[in-house]
Amino acid sequence: MKKLTLIVLLMFALFLQFPAASFAADELRVLIWSEYMPEDFMDNFKKDTGIKSRVELYESTEELVAKLQAGGVKQYDVVVPSDYIINTMIKLNLLQKLDHSKLPNLVNLEDSFKNTAYDPGNEYTAPYQWGTVGMLYNKEKLGADYVASTALFFDPASRKGPVVMIDSIREMLG
Repeated sequence: MKKLTLIVLLMFALFLQFPAASFAADELRVLIWSEYMPEDFMDNFKKDTGIKSRVELYESTEELVAKLQAGGVKQYDVVVPSDYIINTMIKLNLLQKLDHSKLPNLVNLEDSFKNTAYDPGNEYTAPYQWGTVGMLYNKEKLGADYVASTALFFDPASRKGPVVMIDSIREMLG
């Protein structure tokens, strides 16, 4: 719950920092990856702050950039991109600098999130989520003596059922 509250406060702080002319004063507009927040997240945000929200989802980084380049920059108050595209978005003027004086909790970030290669000093970004992609398997299907291996993906004889992969070339190459 603390993490959810921190995220709500961060979104509220971001909402407050942008000029009133850039958005409807009573609505926070968010563009975010699908399935990146619980379904009741924005309902709780409204309950906690009294501010309505409109959430729009995107399925790929290319879709995100295309929406912003097609005039969406002025349509969103908070945008949640992946780290690798942020530098490009900055160069394309698709992001606005943050006003750190209105985001005092940025000082509480873990050091690894304060000076990233894609946004040194967090001029344009504040972290929302962090994670990594891994390989999971069902020991009941593969057996307790199974040793995790990429053979599961490349050697059909190793499979004892379906293999599911994320539909994202960046993660799959990794």
